[in-house]
Amino acid sequence: LVAVQGPPGTGKTATTCALLKVAASGGGGGPLLACADSNAAVDQLLDGLLKLGVRGVRLGQPARVSKRLRDATLTARLEAHADRGASGELRLRLVRRELLGSAIEALGAFSEMGVRCGVLKQPLTIEYVGEAGQDAGGLRRQFFDLFTAELPASRLWTHTDAGGLRPVDRAALTAEAAAQLRPHMEACGRVCGMALYQELHRRLGVRWEPEVFAGQPPSLLGDSFARYFLRAVRHDPPATLAELQAELRAECPDSAPDYRAGPEILTRSLRESGLEGQTFVRHVGGAEVPLVEGGAVRAVCDESKAEWLERMLRAELVDGVAAAAAHFRKGLVDAISPGHIDAADALTCRWTTPHFFLLTADELQAQWSGAAVSRSFVASCRATATVHPEVAQQAQWLWEVLDELDDAERARWFRFLTGSSRGPRGGANLRIGPRAGGDGAFPFAHACVSSLDLPSYSSRELLRERLGAAVKAAHDKFTDL
Repeated sequence: LVAVQGPPGTGKTATTCALLKVAASGGGGGPLLACADSNAAVDQLLDGLLKLGVRGVRLGQPARVSKRLRDATLTARLEAHADRGASGELRLRLVRRELLGSAIEALGAFSEMGVRCGVLKQPLTIEYVGEAGQDAGGLRRQFFDLFTAELPASRLWTHTDAGGLRPVDRAALTAEAAAQLRPHMEACGRVCGMALYQELHRRLGVRWEPEVFAGQPPSLLGDSFARYFLRAVRHDPPATLAELQAELRAECPDSAPDYRAGPEILTRSLRESGLEGQTFVRHVGGAEVPLVEGGAVRAVCDESKAEWLERMLRAELVDGVAAAAAHFRKGLVDAISPGHIDAADALTCRWTTPHFFLLTADELQAQWSGAAVSRSFVASCRATATVHPEVAQQAQWLWEVLDELDDAERARWFRFLTGSSRGPRGGANLRIGPRAGGDGAFPFAHACVSSLDLPSYSSRELLRERLGAAVKAAHDKFTDL
């Protein structure tokens, strides 16, 4: 018998929760029943246990349970189990023509308690309203691919000059867009965290059920985030002028470098750098935003040029994305952290979230987005592809046709084949087999196993025409023509 006594605020509930956690982790004792003399007191106990990572089920009438804890009631658990199916999977029912909005709405519906109970870590199955297709992996990969590809249409995301995805600068957001920033970015973080967990499920599946999972490619995002945004998400933003310039260079194409990213700007005169008349302001969305107090009347001179450059790049690459990164991080930590973590606490968050302390920003970027489907990527796929002898000639023509396409066309072809418009680093294991019908048939893709059924076309030109028609008509579906 243990008695804990004290006035309000002295830690009785925290002590009780700590004792219960120790008892629950001891093993061999069976389930524990925690009781209190009021519903509010039971809610406090449950909240404390969930924060400590102890899974609990709230018994009693849901109407008498705090709203923020109702996902932990027995009734809610049973309903959620029915939605996920006996295998414990998470099902998302989405509207294809409104994929981004319906996904954000669905993910925003999960309460904090549901998230803490690990609902986002479950194997994911995608269903589209009004479609009868079964998700054997292809629809899931397609969802992650299309979700990020559609983000720029939301008015909250844009692309860098090199094509990296970054949030719209906070100073350029309208009042309406700013009001949507938190729920939108948290949902985006949750989706990206779920993509990481789906890869974990896939790799475990390859180990335990190779006959089912061995041919499945990873779930990749259809767009690649700017590295400086990922550094902000990881609580590791660029700190020095040299780091800021390096991040800017990483997001500039070689054909159009940004003069602010090179060393010459610090060694040349104001006239040579085109900075005569420049003041301590930056222009965002048609408005002037001061970099320092009174920046509009403070002129840049040779002595203050380095200060101006550092403040300019910090405002653009760090401060302009800080709010979005914080909300995105919250959603990401919801999905991948081992317990209840304060995403705003830099030290705790970085050292308790595996993907933050184990991976650099470049490695996280590669894990999420893989590689673009370039000519070299297709060449690596060709080297490892399994081709049926009946269509060896047609496969040869296929590689030749793919080599002639531009990057965007190859990405659409790869999505048609695998469900993703980007591929894993190092190439993919593709299978090409025969299909009946000859010149009158179209290629057919099995996205769940990255397999292409290719008719025995009589010419390279006909293969190119039929492949183009199939990709155009069905690259966002998984059905025959």
